Amino acid sequence: MHPIDIAAVLRGLTDDDTTATVKELAPAALDRITQAIFTRLGGGAVADRIVESGLTESVRTALREHSDRDADATILAGVREIVAAQKIDGVVGVYFPSDEWDNGHFISTIGTLVFDTGSTDEGALDVHHLNDDFTEAFGTCGASAGVLVDLRAGTVTFDDYGDNLMDPFLAKIAAEKGVSA
Repeated sequence: MHPIDIAAVLRGLTDDDTTATVKELAPAALDRITQAIFTRLGGGAVADRIVESGLTESVRTALREHSDRDADATILAGVREIVAAQKIDGVVGVYFPSDEWDNGHFISTIGTLVFDTGSTDEGALDVHHLNDDFTEAFGTCGASAGVLVDLRAGTVTFDDYGDNLMDPFLAKIAAEKGVSA
């Protein structure tokens, strides 16, 4: 077996020197990547059978999930870095709502701090340096969308309806404190 340089394969699918993200690649390009991998592993006939069997969809899904984990890790680390640098005590999460621009709604880089007391401070955290990461991870979204960065659990969660994130998160904090939300 020969190692496959996935980054080189991705670079080969773009028109310039940039590397396309998995989310930017068309399904046909992902099929070509998958076929190239399986061809290297077992020959053309095996690759054809694998592509026809639908396994490429599984590989495509795995590539997207890997890309999502990388984006989540970058966002989580960036938010933690800013919270630490600003020496803000008691922060357990940060909620980022969507924001309207001329070309659609995108997740804002201005976040609401959520404290371990259950209190919030709207617009208190600016992570503008993560703008490209937010756009790559979440793209355009609806007017009600939001992202919750849970600093305790180490998770980044997107929902088309941000209230689906904040309400349960605040209720969980209240339950931990023994009070109702």
